[in-house]
Order: sequence, then C-alpha cells, then structure tokens
Amino acid sequence: MTQKLYALITGTRPQIIKSVPVLRCAKKEKAIKIIHIFTGQHYDNNLADIFFQTLALNPPEHQLNVHSGLTDYHIRKIIEKIIPILTEEALNGIIVPGDTNSALAGALAGNFLFIPVIHLEAGLRSYDLKMQEELNRRLIDHGSSVLFAPTRTAVNNLRSESVLGKVILSGDTMYDLLASEMDKIRDKTRFKETTKNIEIYEKDYLVLTIHRRENLNDLNRLKRILKSIGQSKIVSVFPIHPHTKKIINMSEINIPDNVKMIDPLSYHDFLNLIAFSGLVITDSGGLQKEAYLLDVPCVTLRDSTEWVETIEHDTNMIVGSNSELILKAIAAMYAKELKTDKNVYGDGRASETIIREITENNPEIPSIPIL
Repeated sequence: MTQKLYALITGTRPQIIKSVPVLRCAKKEKAIKIIHIFTGQHYDNNLADIFFQTLALNPPEHQLNVHSGLTDYHIRKIIEKIIPILTEEALNGIIVPGDTNSALAGALAGNFLFIPVIHLEAGLRSYDLKMQEELNRRLIDHGSSVLFAPTRTAVNNLRSESVLGKVILSGDTMYDLLASEMDKIRDKTRFKETTKNIEIYEKDYLVLTIHRRENLNDLNRLKRILKSIGQSKIVSVFPIHPHTKKIINMSEINIPDNVKMIDPLSYHDFLNLIAFSGLVITDSGGLQKEAYLLDVPCVTLRDSTEWVETIEHDTNMIVGSNSELILKAIAAMYAKELKTDKNVYGDGRASETIIREITENNPEIPSIPIL
C-alpha cells in the first residue's frame, strides 16, 4: 500500500489539543504520514510551545509565524504562506481541526488548490452569526470532503444543511486526550504543586477564563463580568491569556481581591486545576466540554454555545455578561453534583476512527451532477 500523505493545520492551543490524539494514532500506522503546519495564531510560549513539550509532540514541520490580527488580514496572510507548502507534496488531503481563523485559512487554501479538506469537530452550531467561529465552522463544513462530527447533534446539523461531503460520527478527539491523560489530570500531588503559591483547597475555589473578542472589546462588559466575580466572594483562580492581560493592564481595570491572576498553565496543570475546582466560569468553547467530562459545573460568559449537550444535561448555564445572571448562576452551580453521560462525546477512540477512515479510503472532492 502506498503511504498516504496529509497536511494538518493548527494555530491555537485548543487545536493542538484536538490534534494530539490524531498525531499519536497516525504514528502507529505505516500507511499514513501527517505533516504538521503551525500558523502561530497563538504565539506565546505558554499557549503553544509548552503544549508540544508536555504532550510529547514533535515540533511542527512548518511554523508560519502569522500572529493574530484583523480577521481579513490574518486569514489572507496564512493562505499566502501556506499555499507554497501545500504545493510541495502530492497531498491526499488537508486536515483542519476546529473553527479558528487558522482552520478556515487552511480549508480555503485546500479549496483553492482542489485538495480534499477533512474537518475535525464538524457540525457544531451555536446559531449565532455574531461569532466569528460560527462563520468559520460553517464555511469549513460546506467546503469539506470528509466531516468528522463529534456528536449525534453535530451529525444532525450537517444532515439538515445538506453538506456535500461525507459525514462520519467519530466522537470527540479532545475526549480521547483527556481520557488518556486522566491519571495526571486527577493527580493530587500535581494539584499541590500547581497551587503551592496561591493558597487554595480542593473544591474551595472556581476557575475563571476570559479571552473572547466580545468580552474584551467591550470594556464595560469586561468590567461587569469581573465585578460580578468579585461580588461572589469565592476565591477565583484566573489563568490569564496574554491578550486579556494586555487589555486589563492598558485599561487599568480593577481586579477584585478574590481573583488570583496567574500565568497560563500546561495542559495537565490546567485540567488538574479544573478537576479539583468547584466551578468553571469561562467564555471558552472547549472548556465547557472539558468541565463536563471532568464532572465540574460550568457558567459560560457568552450568549450562546455550540456544546448544547452541556446545557441539555444541566451542567452548564449561559449568562452572557449580565451581572444578575452571573451571580445567580454561581449560586446555583457552585459545587453542584452533576449527572453526566460521557458517551455523548464518544468512547475515547475518535482518533482511531479518523485515522482508519483517511488511511483506508481516498477523500474525494464532492460534486452533484446537474440532471
């Protein structure tokens, strides 16, 4: 069998997490080779390089160093730099995980070059077109040849939109990684080491993350959120995104006394911090799901979510930036006992399904003949 060659395009910390199980699985198969291209959308060492190191991932074969910027410029620069790389080899396909600008740029480059696009985490929908990620994921899905959907809801979304590509229910690759690393994530010795400088105790604190554009560009919105967290009086650990830190410092926004800002953490340390917390408050997409998989309640600082299963299972509340809703949600969700069904995100073997499909079958650009 001739070895098949794929390019995998990532640019952010969540994309790396989604890709690790796929890269690990591909390493075991002689019939497939994956070239990893990293755009540099997350360029801080704590957001990218440390993940390659701690997850025993080889450095990407290509690093584009295209950092974040205005959306149109950012996507255009990635495409400009990535096309020469994609034309160097006879690729069987391009793999894009998630819904970032890096994912969209990679998918569009593949479309322009008539290379089949394989979308990991396809079919998610928030039905909120004010979200850049919602626009990205829809565009990627409708230009993809193979769509790996993490949940049955995602499959149904794709069917209802009549996408032309091949839809496969794979399960979620982030679940694959979390399940495989659970011993390190639930390690109490690691928890003591991670928290030795912040004086917190198991289930006696919440974890806060804020990084989305809608919460950072509107300073009044950001101030409301932080003030509400302060009013809760619960110790709040805030691993702060570099861009969030920059905006807070430039705007001289007051940080409540109960909020402890720390630098971003490695994958294991961060999920360890989550696992022993009483609550997650976040505007992240993937973190809503990871909290669910770790049986930790979540409050989401957004107006919608693509991870609808967390809402259906009553483990997550959507509050936007409404102060009253935030405080009510904290009171209702903090240290709440949850009943979760991990099977909604698969069996922890999604990457095996993905590698088997793209190894045994040839992705083809779909078309429907006009009758």
